[in-house]
Amino acid sequence: MKPLKILLLEDSESDADILERVLRKSGIEFSVKQTDTREDYKQMLMDFKPDLILSDHSMGPFNSFEALKIFKESALEIPFILVTGTVSEEYAVRVLKEGADDYLLKNNLTRLPNAILHALKEKEAEREKKEANENLRLLFQNIGEFFFSIDTVNNKYHLASDSCIKIYGLPKENFYNDTSLWLSLVHPEDKHLFEEENFKSITETIWLEYRIIRPDNSICWVESKIVPTFGDEKKLIRIDGVTSDITSRKNAEKKLEVKCEELSTLIYHLSHDLKGPVASTAGLVNLSKTEITDPTATKYLSMIEQSNNALNRILNGIIQVVSVETINDSFTKLNLKNIVEDIINLHQINPETKKVQFITEVDIDADFLCHEQSIHSVLSNVINNAVSFRRATDPLVNVSIKKLSDSICIKIKDNGHGIEKKYHEKIFDVFFKANEHSKGSGLGLYIVKRIIEKLNGKITLESNPEKGTTFTIYLPL
Repeated sequence: MKPLKILLLEDSESDADILERVLRKSGIEFSVKQTDTREDYKQMLMDFKPDLILSDHSMGPFNSFEALKIFKESALEIPFILVTGTVSEEYAVRVLKEGADDYLLKNNLTRLPNAILHALKEKEAEREKKEANENLRLLFQNIGEFFFSIDTVNNKYHLASDSCIKIYGLPKENFYNDTSLWLSLVHPEDKHLFEEENFKSITETIWLEYRIIRPDNSICWVESKIVPTFGDEKKLIRIDGVTSDITSRKNAEKKLEVKCEELSTLIYHLSHDLKGPVASTAGLVNLSKTEITDPTATKYLSMIEQSNNALNRILNGIIQVVSVETINDSFTKLNLKNIVEDIINLHQINPETKKVQFITEVDIDADFLCHEQSIHSVLSNVINNAVSFRRATDPLVNVSIKKLSDSICIKIKDNGHGIEKKYHEKIFDVFFKANEHSKGSGLGLYIVKRIIEKLNGKITLESNPEKGTTFTIYLPL
C-alpha cells in the first residue's frame, strides 16, 4: 500500500505528536499535513488531496461539525475519523449521523491503526459498489433491452430500466406507478398468454413472444424472458426478466417465409414439369428395347434407363420435400395396418425384392388420426430403405406398430448391412449417402425426419455393421 496522505485537524502539537507516534509504531507509512483553521483546511482538501482526515472536535473558533460540513461539500470519498477527548454518547451518535466514519478517544489510541485500515477498506468497498451501480445504471440506460423486477407479493416494481421508453414508448415512472400497465399494452390477441391461471402457474424460466400496442398505436413484437422466484410453500414472490424488441426480426422472418413459399412453389412446378420429359424418355427407352437387338445399343439403352430412373427418384424426392413444408391440419383416420400391407405388397410382386421376408405386428385398436400422405411417405421411405440395404441371404424386415399412452411407436428393423456409427448423426442430412454404391437420391431419410418433426414426433436410429438397423418412430396421438 502506498503511503497514506493524512490531513490532521488538531490545534495541540503534543496531541498531534502522539497520534503520529502511534501510527508509526503500527507500521503504517504516511505523510501528514496539520491545520486548525477553516481556510487552511479548505485549501488542503484541494491541494493536498488527502486519503484520510483525522479531526479533533474543538479547535478554537473551528470545530468538527464545521469540518464535516465542508468535507461533505467537497464530495471526497475518503474516511473522516474523529479523534477527541471525552464526549457524551449523544455527541458520538450525532457526529456519526453527520457523516463521520468513526470516532476515538485520545486517552485510548490503541484502536487507531485498525480503525484507519477498516475505514479505508470500507470506503474502497463503497467506491467499488458505487462504480458497479453506475456501470449497471449506464448499462440499463444504453442498451435496448428492458430489464424489470416485480415484487408479486406487494405488487410493486423493484426495478424498471430506462429502456422501457424505447420498447413501450413510456417512461419507467409510469411502470412504477402502475404495475399492471405492461399488461394493458399487450395486443388483445396475445393476452391469453398472460391469463392469471396460466401466468401465475409458471414453475421455471419461460420465453414468450407477443405483440404490444404503443401509445402512438404502432404495433411492436417483443420477446420476454421471465424468471420466477419462489418463497415458502413454493409461493411466487418475485418475477425478474428482460424484454427485447424483435419487430425487425419478425418482419425479416415474414419476408423470408414469403420467399421460401415462392421458392417452394417454383421448385414444385419445375419438378412436375421435368417429370413429363422423364416419363417420355422412359417410354421411348422401353419402346426401343422391343425393336433394337444390337447388344451394344441394348447396353446403352439400359444405362440410359438407369440414369433416367435415378433422375425420376430425385424429382420425386424434391416433390416430397416441398410437400413436407406444406403439411396442414387436414388429418384423417388411417388404418396403418392396411398402409403397411400395401407397401409390402409392392415389394412382394417385384422380382428383385420378392425374396425379402416381412414380419408385421400392428397393435392399434382404433384408426390413427394423421396426415395420410405424410404417414405413407414415412413408412414407405423407411421400409424401402430396409429393403434396399438387405443382405444377400435370408433378408428380413420386421415392422412393428404399438400404441403407447400418449403416442404410437413404429419400429422398422432389418438384418441388412447396417450403418457405421460415424454416419449415425449424418444419416438424416439432405443428399447424404453412407454407401457410395447406393442407388437412392439421398433424400429419403431427410424427408422422413422433416415429416416427423412437422408432426411433432421423433425418430431414433440403432445400427451396427452387418447386424442390421432399427428405426424407431414416435408420433403423438
